[in-house]
Amino acid sequence: MRSRSWLRGLLVLLLSTSLSAGDFLHSSHVALSHEGERWAQRTLKKLSLEEKIGQMFMVRVLTRFMNVDDPAFVALRDQIAHYHLGSILLTVPSDGPFLARSEPYEAAMLINDLQRGPRIPLIVAADFERGPSMRLLGLRAFPHAMAFGAAGKPELAEEFGRITARNRVPWAWSGISFLLPT
Repeated sequence: MRSRSWLRGLLVLLLSTSLSAGDFLHSSHVALSHEGERWAQRTLKKLSLEEKIGQMFMVRVLTRFMNVDDPAFVALRDQIAHYHLGSILLTVPSDGPFLARSEPYEAAMLINDLQRGPRIPLIVAADFERGPSMRLLGLRAFPHAMAFGAAGKPELAEEFGRITARNRVPWAWSGISFLLPT
């Protein structure tokens, strides 16, 4: 067990030193290239009505280790294929108010394994109202979104968004408005 922790620490150190914060600080407009637009149009024309409808649906995926032979993984993979699902929502198992957070590597492997099946890449969303650390271990923790509003400093919410983006989260679900009693 001790050697495993040492090896894990070494791996984290090596990976973290190969990337600098500057690699993730600059965002740019994402534009679909001409070839990307052509791919989208060709793909859309090839889809049946059932496939087009399936692309509009999302299934919730509990992020935990699943072997590709695990019945839960096989059922999930088969659902995605059978119904032509277009996206998945990552979350974690819960027991009442307690969340069983997962390792980021487990989440990445699950996504990669699920992406191998469909001919159209899945859109991946995540239930990260308080950032990735809400569902995944070992990441920076943040308060509830209401705390950003209460602070009265929009730059704090912007920084939260930047940090979440640096964690390679393309689509994070967060509360966007709250009604407070007056």
